[in-house]
Amino acid sequence: MPGTVTEPTCVTSTGSVTLSGLPASVTWLIKQTGTVSTTYTGTGTTYNVSNLIPGSYAFTVEYVGSCISPSSASVIVNNLVTNSYTNTGWSNGSPTINQNLIFASNYTTTGGGLENINGCTCVVNSGINVVISSDDTLTINKAIVNNGGTLTFENNASLVQVANVANTGNIIYKRISKPMKNFDFTCWASPVTGQTLFNLSPNTLSDKYLSYTATGWKTEPPITTVMIPGKGYGIRTPKAKLWPNGENVVFPYSQPVQFIGVPNNGNISGGAVVAGITYLIGNPYPSAIDADAFLFENPNNSAILEGIIYFWTHNTDISLNGGKYSSADYASYNGIGGTMTLPAASGGSVPNGKIAAGQSFFAKATNNGSVVFNNEMRISGDNHHFFKPAKSSKSNAFERHRLWLNMTNTGGAFKQLLIGYIQGATNGFDSDFDGVSLNANLFIDFYSINLGSNLVIQGRALPFTDSDLVPLGYSTIIEGEFTISIGQADGKLGNQPVYLEDKLTNTINDLRESDYTFKTKTGIFNNRFVLRYTNKTLGIDDFESDNNVLVWIDNKNIRLHSAKENINKVFIYDVLGRLIYNDSAISAPEVIISNLKFKDEVLLAKIVLMNNHIITKKIITTSK
Repeated sequence: MPGTVTEPTCVTSTGSVTLSGLPASVTWLIKQTGTVSTTYTGTGTTYNVSNLIPGSYAFTVEYVGSCISPSSASVIVNNLVTNSYTNTGWSNGSPTINQNLIFASNYTTTGGGLENINGCTCVVNSGINVVISSDDTLTINKAIVNNGGTLTFENNASLVQVANVANTGNIIYKRISKPMKNFDFTCWASPVTGQTLFNLSPNTLSDKYLSYTATGWKTEPPITTVMIPGKGYGIRTPKAKLWPNGENVVFPYSQPVQFIGVPNNGNISGGAVVAGITYLIGNPYPSAIDADAFLFENPNNSAILEGIIYFWTHNTDISLNGGKYSSADYASYNGIGGTMTLPAASGGSVPNGKIAAGQSFFAKATNNGSVVFNNEMRISGDNHHFFKPAKSSKSNAFERHRLWLNMTNTGGAFKQLLIGYIQGATNGFDSDFDGVSLNANLFIDFYSINLGSNLVIQGRALPFTDSDLVPLGYSTIIEGEFTISIGQADGKLGNQPVYLEDKLTNTINDLRESDYTFKTKTGIFNNRFVLRYTNKTLGIDDFESDNNVLVWIDNKNIRLHSAKENINKVFIYDVLGRLIYNDSAISAPEVIISNLKFKDEVLLAKIVLMNNHIITKKIITTSK
């Protein structure tokens, strides 16, 4: 007796049915007739018949020594439903992912994310105009076919596809840049095939269409250059005027552009990369992609790219005389989070790990290879974070404790850094969690310092302890007053006391109580500030007694020995709290440090055992 038919879906093109009431304790033979004829043998009282293409079937059963059973009732396996939109509405209710959609009349979605359409395939008939409004998403499992109509995606709308299939016919994909001033650029990437630089921005000066190579920016011929999927391009805003094609440029100018071509889909190679070189890479899809999926979850990309990406921004006019100091800088994102280039109160936003359609970004190669994209990186919505020029977050699943610090002045200068204590990070350099400050801000740079690198984002090892010290540095061409403040904090750092030690003024300042304002000359200052979580310097009496861990000087070497638990990490500080040595991957009962030059001084050793127990020991050294 046939049971309920499991119908085909968009993903599985065949159906199935379970036959019950089969003879027990014998080997039976089932004969299938109808659209496809075949036989099955087996035992048991039930049997699932699978891989049935749409059609009509009947079944009989027999076994040795028996007669043939009567034919079963007809089993009908249906094709996917075709759902057509006409002036009277959808022919089969609201579209679903297991329906083939046909637009036979003009259609415009509601917009604002209120109307997302799902389907297995999508066909736009000749002469039909379909518009997916801003913030709405069209999700199609398989192919898009435009048979001579128009399929338009307004700014921030998305087209998401699942299967690695080819599309047919053009779409119009609209984007609006962030406000630009004269001479400003936007870094674009094409979500369609066949898009030329000239047709994207026809009123830009002919020598202001750029690509980025290992040696810097390169001028591209706009009429003949077709934008390569996965590659980024810089295009300058047109001059201010009303152009013959109707483009009216008035600064600040949010430039509307249209990408016209067959929508990119499926597996895409973003081109070859060489270790040590920075590239301008672009989102190749007409939907946002997840930066974590691109940087970390794809094994190819994680093996050849640093785990941080940079978005080039330009926030306001540069005018020293007018007192405005905002300038071009990089918003950044990695496995810990992101940093912004403009205060939140002034409209700044932190990269949220979603790379918008049409957006390109900078990434540095760590090994030779080719960058790849696939549909698993694509996401529905989250298509707003679009930055212009001059790696859910990866860390969401991990233990993390983060602190953002801002450096500002009253004239509008702004730079943000991020410190994060996160699972998987060490206190060495981790490409997934540490990002170098690119120092693109004309007026100030603000960074944490570790192992000689100036970091806009720094990952620190767990467990978090309030004895940790993080040196901070800055550079400026502006003499005067600046302020360092907490931008935001989460995890344990959400309620943790945060102090800023100023070694020039010999003060420790509570950033929870108030922002810290200081005076500075121009220059680079890498020894003035230390981020700390207690309000006292390490004193020679502030030690934990543990006779199982010994530290001593032996022939100008520092030796450490743990009697019961292996040593995991060692950090050596001077009495001013400056880190002068660290080793974060030991796993041994004894450590010998032989590469330090001693003078007559007291050093402090922080020892982290394998069970995360922390001991601090005093070391008295001599230069003799």
